[in-house]
Amino acid sequence: GGHVGPTDASGGRGARVVHSLSSGTTRASRLPASASMLVEHRLAPGKLVIIVQGVESLGDLHDLDVGPDRVTFVAHGQRHTVALGHAAIDVDTCGARFKKKRLELLWQRESCDGGPVVNGSVVAAGRGAEAEVLSPAEQTQRQLDTPALTAEGASAAGTAKRADESADSAGSGGGGLDGTVRFRLREAVRWALEQLERLRVPESATGLNRFKAEVGLAELGLYASRCSRLGVPTALLAPLRVAEDALHAELAALAAGEMPGTAALSELTAVVRRTAAAVADVDRELTAAAPAFGARADDAIMLTTTLGQARWRLRDGTELGPGIGTWKLSPEEAEARVVAALRGGWRHVDTAAEYGTEAAVGRALTASGVPRCEVFVNLKVAAESASELRSVLAASLRNFGGGAVDCLMLHRAPAAGGALQEVWAVLEEAARSGRTRLLGASNVSAAQLEQLCASATKPAVVQLKCSVFHQGGYFPEGGPAALWEVIRRHGIVPVGISLFNPLHSCVSPLEEPLIGGWAQDLGASPAELLAQWARGAGVCPLVRCSPGHAAALHGSRLRLPPRTAAALSALSSLTETAYCPALSDPFGLHAPTGRRLMRCGEALRGRLVQVHGLGCAAGRPLNGCRGRLEGFDDDAGRWDVAIPGASEAAKLRPENLALVEEHSGEAEGQELAEAAGRFLRELLATGGLEPMLRALAERREEVTWALEETVAANLEMAAARGWAVKQQVLARLLGAVREALERRSPHPGTVALPPPTLDLSAIRLAGDCWDEAAERALAALLAALEGSGYAICDGFAGREEVAQLATELGEYDTAFETAKILVGKQATGAEISVPAVRSDRIFWVCGEHRTPAAERLWDSAGTQPAVGLAPCRPEVVMSKAVYGFPRLAALMRRLDDFVLGRIAKRCDRLKGLVERSDAMVSIYDKGARFQKHIDNPNRDGRVLTSVFYLNPETDDRPWSREDGGHLRVFLGKDEPPADFAPECGRLALFWADRIPHEVLPSRRRRRALTYWWFDRAEREAKVRETDESGTASMQTEDERLAQAFVAHMLRDGVTPAQVNAHARNLPAGALDAVAKVVGAEDGAQALEGLERLSQADLERLRGSMQHMGLE
Repeated sequence: GGHVGPTDASGGRGARVVHSLSSGTTRASRLPASASMLVEHRLAPGKLVIIVQGVESLGDLHDLDVGPDRVTFVAHGQRHTVALGHAAIDVDTCGARFKKKRLELLWQRESCDGGPVVNGSVVAAGRGAEAEVLSPAEQTQRQLDTPALTAEGASAAGTAKRADESADSAGSGGGGLDGTVRFRLREAVRWALEQLERLRVPESATGLNRFKAEVGLAELGLYASRCSRLGVPTALLAPLRVAEDALHAELAALAAGEMPGTAALSELTAVVRRTAAAVADVDRELTAAAPAFGARADDAIMLTTTLGQARWRLRDGTELGPGIGTWKLSPEEAEARVVAALRGGWRHVDTAAEYGTEAAVGRALTASGVPRCEVFVNLKVAAESASELRSVLAASLRNFGGGAVDCLMLHRAPAAGGALQEVWAVLEEAARSGRTRLLGASNVSAAQLEQLCASATKPAVVQLKCSVFHQGGYFPEGGPAALWEVIRRHGIVPVGISLFNPLHSCVSPLEEPLIGGWAQDLGASPAELLAQWARGAGVCPLVRCSPGHAAALHGSRLRLPPRTAAALSALSSLTETAYCPALSDPFGLHAPTGRRLMRCGEALRGRLVQVHGLGCAAGRPLNGCRGRLEGFDDDAGRWDVAIPGASEAAKLRPENLALVEEHSGEAEGQELAEAAGRFLRELLATGGLEPMLRALAERREEVTWALEETVAANLEMAAARGWAVKQQVLARLLGAVREALERRSPHPGTVALPPPTLDLSAIRLAGDCWDEAAERALAALLAALEGSGYAICDGFAGREEVAQLATELGEYDTAFETAKILVGKQATGAEISVPAVRSDRIFWVCGEHRTPAAERLWDSAGTQPAVGLAPCRPEVVMSKAVYGFPRLAALMRRLDDFVLGRIAKRCDRLKGLVERSDAMVSIYDKGARFQKHIDNPNRDGRVLTSVFYLNPETDDRPWSREDGGHLRVFLGKDEPPADFAPECGRLALFWADRIPHEVLPSRRRRRALTYWWFDRAEREAKVRETDESGTASMQTEDERLAQAFVAHMLRDGVTPAQVNAHARNLPAGALDAVAKVVGAEDGAQALEGLERLSQADLERLRGSMQHMGLE
């Protein structure tokens, strides 16, 4: 494309650049002007690649307009905009070109061809000559003159050009950017889900065949899940890994002879389907070269010859090239195809007694006209005993009719392990008699191959199943790694069979989308890609003698980019099971996806400790000093200890600190001293030093600092009075006591860090122009919400927006009032202020609902304004500076559109979502908290809770664990709760009627905006229930008295008798309210129950009331 230059005369940074892509030469459009086209783009430093469906030449693009943060163009009559979200393009140095059906914009760095961008023209690196500068017109003409490449059947010139192009793309590794490999994971997951819908294990399958079929189908499910894990946000990894673990457990049960069914695979499929829309294609950087399984072919030959001309040197000095097989061919087919293959250049033919093709191969050798000495013939035979093998071998060679073969191969080891050496001896005998030059083995384990290598004649060749998904066999005994190690150590040439055959697996290499995509990138077929992969890995390919494979692959000049080869080798980790293990884990799929653990000293904060064991010059003066723990630095592994008189806290390891007991007063101190005296007398009465030390060890948990002080005081007295023996005994005892105390180091507790959060910045940046990135972010949120019941999202609002909203609401700080809780098992329970349960302050803002209040689809928090937003309490005067809450109104509309317009339409559980509550703004500070609860245990219509955090971000003080105020979400019975900091702009969504949660004590001012979202059907049912029961609102006095009673009942130290006395003085209305709190039918039943309360009953009642909303 031609670089016309900036339209802004100033030419300054940020000026827009227009590129004219009209070349004067046009081609027929593949899509009509009205067609909807898919536009994809990939951004990397200095480079933007844009792919438009149906656009394959410059003539299809017009009016290219490039700005710092977006690119627009016209294709097939439609204008398209690629928005980058930020200023990424340097328009002053930007050049454009069209290459490999992709529009590429380059700036401020070298181009893909290795040349810099000069004045808008691309400098192409010349091969063996000086660089050639191409003008815009020359670039256009050269690209138009480049012929299109087909996937298969290319001419010699075409394959040579493909080799050049694949060499150029070695740095990009098959479609990626900057040396990466593009993994088209979305297509891979879609394909796998389609296969999982279609495939089933046949009912007729039994025994080992059925088990292999079960494993093969499980491999497909694992492939789908692991592709998803590579492409979804980290917040969605855990459910996928849990489902994978369940499938592995089910396979283990099947292997043990149990029949657990297919529930695990069904659940895994459901999880994959739930997360599929959140999967993104990724560019991954892998190692520069694929692993070499066996000995590589000569490098010079590999770089300059076709696939069919590559050679591996055998032990006798001869060379072996890629071969063709005759498995599952009739004699007639085998003869015709082998003749064609030999005439086409193939010089390695495989046959077997069990195939019944020996005679056909012998006839083909004669008919082809190729000299016999040029063809390597491999004949496989098998039997369970030596005598049987002699008969099989004689018959097979007689059928072959061509005299000796080049290699006799044991097709498989006999079932009886002791017979292996006997049958191998038969083959050695055949070699000595001249019926073969070499011996080989097929389908053997590492241990069996090692046993054969200990014989007089070692195997020179080994055939093994080697596809990208099963690199070294299917169900290999002992695993593939051990087999490859034996092959390399003994210099055996590996011949790879089943390169294209999925065997029992349901993931076919020739159909799998990742392989297909890389093949398309290189202008090759999947079969060509796989054969060249095997060649590069040191494995001699043996392909089935089909006309398509034999003719197309022999002349292949494809040079596989190293990163693509590495990507192909990595695919086995996508289908790995315990029965077909992979050789490596390049994607880190085995790494734990669970919660990361962190040591936390919160529970020990403020405890008194004594320093000991410091040996450095600066530390020794601190030994014996006491101080208090301030906090634990997990990264450094040290406590901050405040020692009196020190200018700053000392950072000390736990092993240099010992916890010190503290007593509350003189009486407790005297009691501890007396207990220590009794303990010392009991130790001294044991009758000797060793018995005394054993007794101390047995009672180690009773050792206190008071005992240490008592022993030290007695030691001083013994020294003052000259009691030498007693002094020695007490000195040993004092050392043992101090050792016991020093072992009580203040080790911090271990806490699980919260799961990763989701990033909604793409949704914020998209605004009304919903794009692919926003769609994936929404899909990830939905997957998290439907799979886990909650989603914690960052980036829904920017820092500036949050700061402005916090300032607006800050105008009403004096209007906040103490929050109340709704207690009881009915929706009409009492609203009571109980600081022990909830101690935040709240402020309600009413207005801007989508349905009228008369429909009662939401609970009104107060007086609703005629228009706009206003405080729900009429007595609160609106601030003139922020009249009508403009910032809150803008955020509220965004949330309404997002929840009702996006989430509800895509989430089955929220299909009936119709309204939200008024806005509740809450402030937590000075230790305020809200104990564990469920928002809606009574089915009042609220199904979704959204909490938006209004805490402005400051660079000098990010929100920390010490600040408190975290949202704690309880994830399940066996899962530790997750704590999420109330960070700036964070949005928390969770099921209002299912997810237990609490707000931890906040030591820093914490503000949040909460809405509840109502389901129409559930809300209408609750309204009908309330109308039918005729429940009236509580009177003000009754509410006050009920509140006072519950607060009294929750107070520590109150006895059942005091509770009963208080209850008997309540009027009937207040008792009815109390009945709703404690779950009784009416006031009389509540009073009757309270009169029977024991102390234990009272404690349980308090506990249940302090976890309101939980059964």
